[in-house]
Amino acid sequence: MDNIRTFFRVMWQQRFWVLTVTGVLIASLCWMSAASDIDKEFKSELTKVKGKFSGVQAINSAQFHGNDQVNEKDRAETRVLRKRVLELWTSLFDAQKEQVLYWPEVLGPEFINEIKNKQFDARISNKSRSEYHNYIEKRFKGLLEIVKARNEVGDPSSARGSDYGGGEYGGGVTRRRSTEDDDDYLVEWLDQNVVAGKMQFAGQPSSRQIWVTQEDLWVYETLLKVIADTNQAKGATRPDNTAISTILQLEVGQKAASVNKGIGSILMPEAAAGGGGEYGGGEFGGGEYGGGGEYGGGGYGGGEYGGGEYGGGEFGGGEYGRGGGSAGDEELLAGRYVDSTGAPIQATSVEELGKTFRRLPIRMVLEMDQRWIPKVLVECANASLPVEVKRLRVNPEKSGEGFGSTGGSARGGGEYGNSRNRRGATPGAMRELANVEILGVVSIYFQPQDDQIPGSAEEEDLADASTTTVK
Repeated sequence: MDNIRTFFRVMWQQRFWVLTVTGVLIASLCWMSAASDIDKEFKSELTKVKGKFSGVQAINSAQFHGNDQVNEKDRAETRVLRKRVLELWTSLFDAQKEQVLYWPEVLGPEFINEIKNKQFDARISNKSRSEYHNYIEKRFKGLLEIVKARNEVGDPSSARGSDYGGGEYGGGVTRRRSTEDDDDYLVEWLDQNVVAGKMQFAGQPSSRQIWVTQEDLWVYETLLKVIADTNQAKGATRPDNTAISTILQLEVGQKAASVNKGIGSILMPEAAAGGGGEYGGGEFGGGEYGGGGEYGGGGYGGGEYGGGEYGGGEFGGGEYGRGGGSAGDEELLAGRYVDSTGAPIQATSVEELGKTFRRLPIRMVLEMDQRWIPKVLVECANASLPVEVKRLRVNPEKSGEGFGSTGGSARGGGEYGNSRNRRGATPGAMRELANVEILGVVSIYFQPQDDQIPGSAEEEDLADASTTTVK
C-alpha cells in the first residue's frame, strides 16, 4: 500500500509531464487515424479524377464521327469552305493573268489558244516553240522602253557578254554605244546584256525554256514598271532629275536566290550618302568607283562581269544565251524558287514546288535618290505582280557585306570614273544618291485545280470507309 501511495505521490508531483506526454500520445493517435482516413479518401478521389481525364483524352484523341445527319452537315460545310478557297485562288490567279501573266497577241491566236489553259511547264508544240523563238529575240528593246533606258546592247542577238568584258568595264573591247542621242534616255541599265542574253537561243527552245523565259520576262516587266512609275512620280524628264538614275543589277531566279538569306531587314549605314568628297574625286571619282577600286577593273572588269560568269559563261552564251549548248531542263528549276524560309528549292520538276503558288526571288541594285526609297517600296507592294520585299540595304558596299555574291555595282574606269556624275544635278541631289539593294519574292499562282484543295470528295469517301458511324 505504501508503494502505491508513493507512486501516486510521484505522479502527482510530476503531473505536468505525465499529462503532457499523455496528451501528445493521444493527439498523435488521433492524427494518424484521421490522416489515414483522409489519405484513403484522397487516393480514391484521385483515381476517379484520373479516370475522368483519361476518358476526356480518349474522346479528344478519337476522330469524331457523328450520325449520318451530323456527317452530312460536316461534309456540306467542308464543301462550302473548299468552294471559297477555290474562288479566292481563282480570283488571285485571274488577277495576275489579266494584268501580267498573259501571252502577247503578236504570237498569234493559234499559239495563244494552245497555251492559255495549260499549266506551267506543260508541253508546247514544235510550231508554237518556233513562233516564240522568233518573238522573244525581238522583245528586249521593249523592256528598255519601259524605263526609257539607254540601249547599251545594240542588236540583242549579239549579246554574248563582250560589251561588258572590256573597255569601260574592264579593259579590252570597248563597250557598244547606242546610236541614239546620249540625252535621249532617263535611266542607265548596266547589266542589260545579261537580260538580253537570256532571250537569245542557239536553236529552238524547249517547252520548259519557254515557260521559264516568259516567266522571267513577266517579272522583269514588273520590276521595270516599278522603276518607271517611281521616276514618273518624281516628274523625271532628264537623267539628272530622276529618282532612280541607274539600274546596277536586275536579277530573277537562281542569281537572286543565291544572295537571298530569307531574313527580313533594313540596313542603312550611318552615312547613307556623303559629301562632296564621296561623290567627287573620292569614292565616285578616282577611288572606289574609279579605275582601280572595287568597281574599277574588278567585279565588272575582267572578273565576274567581264569575261567570266557574265562575259561568255552562264548568261553570256551558256544557259540562256547563244553560242553554247543549252542547260538541261532539270537545271532550269534547280534553285530557281525558294521556300517559305527563303532557302532555294533544288527542284527538278514542277510538282516539287507546291500546289498553289511558287515563290520566285528577285534582286534589284539601284543607284537612286534615297529620299524616294519609300515610293519604291510602295510601288513594289502595289505592282500588278506584287513584290514582297524581304531585305533592303542602303549603300551595302559600306556595310561590310558588299552586294552579295554577284560582285559590286557596275562601275568601270572610263565613263564611270572621274567623269561620272549626273549632268545638271545640284550638289544637294548628288549628296542624296545612294546604292540601294532590294531583295524580294514574287508569288506566282498556279492555275486553280479543284482536286488540289484538301477535302475532296474522294478524301471524304475514304474517311467514311475507314470510320465507324455512331447512331
